Amino acid sequence: MNFARVGLVGAAHLWWPDMEVQLEDPVQEVKRLRRCISDLMSLLALPAIWRGSEPLQIVQTLLDVLLRMLNLDFAYARLSDAFSVMPVEILRIAEDSKINLSSEEVRNMLGDPLAAYAQGSLPQIRDQLAVKGIAIAPAQLGVHGEVGVIVLGSNRTSFPEKTDSLLLSVAANEASIGLQEARLLSEQKRISAELNAENQMWPVLTALEIDRARPYGRARRVEVGEVLYRPGEVGRPCFILLSVSLEIVQPTIQGERLVTILRPGMFTG
Repeated sequence: MNFARVGLVGAAHLWWPDMEVQLEDPVQEVKRLRRCISDLMSLLALPAIWRGSEPLQIVQTLLDVLLRMLNLDFAYARLSDAFSVMPVEILRIAEDSKINLSSEEVRNMLGDPLAAYAQGSLPQIRDQLAVKGIAIAPAQLGVHGEVGVIVLGSNRTSFPEKTDSLLLSVAANEASIGLQEARLLSEQKRISAELNAENQMWPVLTALEIDRARPYGRARRVEVGEVLYRPGEVGRPCFILLSVSLEIVQPTIQGERLVTILRPGMFTG
């Protein structure tokens, strides 16, 4: 029993000085924690700032924020093929960066980080940049990188610290959500524009406008499948649809091609 007790005391005596060396300054640790919380709040506020923005604006804002927030040398993002109609990649290099690399060199070294993830060749990119004294921290946009990828670079020897990785993770998550929402909004705008164009081609008359036209024509009944006019006919009247739908078709070698369907309130002419 005595031997076991002496051993424990001795081990504690030998280990304690090393722990003292590893302890951080409590004051600095509190400051770091407060700064991390402040940075997290800033990142969580970004979606409200870029709501309704285009994907390009979202990525640019995010990279600029991360560049200043984490004191980086460069911040890079590449979007996946889902955003092929948008700029494929965006690179931000800090004005006060000490790295002797141009934007083109950084792009060449990074190549396609999204493909590097899939091929397992990301360590090669790390090694290339390590020669220049730069450490990188990558993060996928989307659960499986379906949205894109972010790569942050810094010449700080401690980069990426735990707080750096945490902030990058939160930023990537917020950006993924924002970019997906922007893509949906862009698709909705495209569909809306197409619908507006169709409405201009096939306008719908109001009840007042139809009443104004009534004295210049007469109401008639039609049967299902009845052909009102054929291509090439001249002197055909204008029909205003009151309670039926009318298919406009175009004869082709393969048969009839549906052009559009007119609804009540629309007219031919």
